[in-house]
Amino acid sequence: MIFHKIQTTIQLMRHSPLEIIPALSRNGLLNFVSDKSLLKFIYYAKTGERLNLKTPKKFNEKLQWLKLYDRRPEYTNLVDKLAVRDYVSQNIGSQYLVPLIGVYTAPEDIPWEELPRQFVLKCTHGSGCNIICRNKDELDLQHELKRIRGWLRKNYYWTYREWPYKDVIPRIIIEKFLTEERGEELKDYKVYYFGGKPKIIHVDLDKYGTHKRNIYDLKWNLLEVSIQYPVEKSIAIPKPENLELMLDLGSKLVSDFPHARVDFYSIGEKLYFSEITFYNGAGFERILPEQFNFEMGEWLVL
Repeated sequence: MIFHKIQTTIQLMRHSPLEIIPALSRNGLLNFVSDKSLLKFIYYAKTGERLNLKTPKKFNEKLQWLKLYDRRPEYTNLVDKLAVRDYVSQNIGSQYLVPLIGVYTAPEDIPWEELPRQFVLKCTHGSGCNIICRNKDELDLQHELKRIRGWLRKNYYWTYREWPYKDVIPRIIIEKFLTEERGEELKDYKVYYFGGKPKIIHVDLDKYGTHKRNIYDLKWNLLEVSIQYPVEKSIAIPKPENLELMLDLGSKLVSDFPHARVDFYSIGEKLYFSEITFYNGAGFERILPEQFNFEMGEWLVL
């Protein structure tokens, strides 16, 4: 197992020698390193800059500071994709939750034959562990079972030291498959809040292909900035019909926190909550122009 992790790490770092640190971390080989030291190492590997924790100015710097020094116990339940549903129900209402099909502790517990033709499977304790099933008959079940077992074994805290994930109980949830009314790609609208006030919204396009990302202000003007992925100017994304409601509901969910991102799905007039994230891109996504990184940092009051 250790040899395989080392071999995988060597393959991942071929494009850049500095990538060895994030790669080692992703494979659980740097768990002995303190949170502060590892974040400094990874920040330098990702940006080529030293991490300023004494007087952070940039948005990404301040996200690293929050990981280390803003450790409210309630954050754990808010990043837990199952536990957060109770929080949402209590604060804005259960009508904004995606219908839940089932909750399971192991893939072997899932009654696959009873599931609808389309569904979305998620693990509750991390990021990126999803199966979007559009046709159950085409699902490679053995392959997916292997993937789910791997997800359940992983503690996502160790990768980038996003500490709220450390104590989340690994579980599996299956939700209703949502589609756009016009049959288009389902978009999620990711709203960035600072002190409970919305500032910008980002929308991903072709996430599993060319992956573009558009950033909008609160009046739905496309901004000349990018966060990790290039802007797609050729596609006009319509302003969501319920944008004002979306912004207001998110404020109610994260009004007590210095920063959080709240994601929603908007289908016609219907609005669904997706998730709460405290560290967009773990605080390592490239923000251009550089001045916008500073501007976002000004919004985030520590």
